[in-house]
Amino acid sequence: MVHKKVPPGFNALVSARVHAAVEIVRRSVVPVYRVDAMGEPEHEGSGVLLRYRDRFFFASAAHVFEGLPEGVHLLIDGMSQHAVRGIPRVSIKPIGKPRTEDLVDLGFVKLTNSEAEGLGKANFLAVAASDGFVRHWSQRLVVVGLPGKLQWKDRAAATYHVQHRFYQAPEISEGRYSAAGLERGRHAALIFDHRRIQGPRGRGGRPNMAGMSGGGIWLLNPYDEYSQESPPPLVGLLAGTAPRNRKALFGSSVTTLCTLLEETLDSE
Repeated sequence: MVHKKVPPGFNALVSARVHAAVEIVRRSVVPVYRVDAMGEPEHEGSGVLLRYRDRFFFASAAHVFEGLPEGVHLLIDGMSQHAVRGIPRVSIKPIGKPRTEDLVDLGFVKLTNSEAEGLGKANFLAVAASDGFVRHWSQRLVVVGLPGKLQWKDRAAATYHVQHRFYQAPEISEGRYSAAGLERGRHAALIFDHRRIQGPRGRGGRPNMAGMSGGGIWLLNPYDEYSQESPPPLVGLLAGTAPRNRKALFGSSVTTLCTLLEETLDSE
C-alpha cells in the first residue's frame, strides 16, 4: 500500500535520486527507427539493450517492431547507425484481434557479438527472471524512453537526435491491477499523471508518450544508493496505457521477457 503522507523532504530526495538513476541507465535505452523514402531515419520507438545468459539482445514492444518494415535500425549518439541483421521475434497477439489487445506486447532481436561491440557492450544491462519485487511505500517506478516529438535532424552534419525523457510515479495499488486488466508479476504498472512527466524543459505538459513505447521501467527506492556497478533493477518494458484504465501505464515484466528469451534460446 502506498501511503499518502511522506516524510519531510522525501519528494526532493525522489527527484534527485531519479535524475541520478536516469543518468546511470539512459545509455541502455536507445531509439529504434524506420527508414523513410529519402533514406533518412524516422523515430519509431524506444528499446533496451539487454544481456541474458551471455547473449545480447535489443528488446522493445511488439507494436514497435511491427512498425519497422525495412528491418531494425538502431542509432547511437546521433551518428552511428546500426542495421541489425537478426529477425525480431514478437509475442503472439490474440487471434482475430489487433495488437492493442496483446497484454504481453513484447519483442526482441538477438544481436551478434560484433553488433553488440558496435553498440558498446558496457551499455547492455544484465537481466534475469525473478519473482518480482516486494511493494514498499517509498518505491517509485521510473519509465525511461525517447519520445518522437523531441526528435530533430541536422542535415548539414548528417546527424539525427532524440532526447531521453522519464516519468516517475508510484506503482498502482495491487487491487487496481485486475481493474486495469493486468496481472501483477506478469506486468508492472504505475499511476499515470501528466504532471509527473519530466523532460529537458521541466515537469508537466501534454501527456504525449508516443515514441516511448518499448522503453524500460525501473524500480527505484530513493533511500538506496545506485551506481554504474549497481544500477536500479529493470522490472519491465513499457507497452502504453493499461487496457481498461488510462490512468495507468503498464509494461510486461522482465520475468515475462526472460520466459520468451528462454524459449528462444532453448529452441536453437
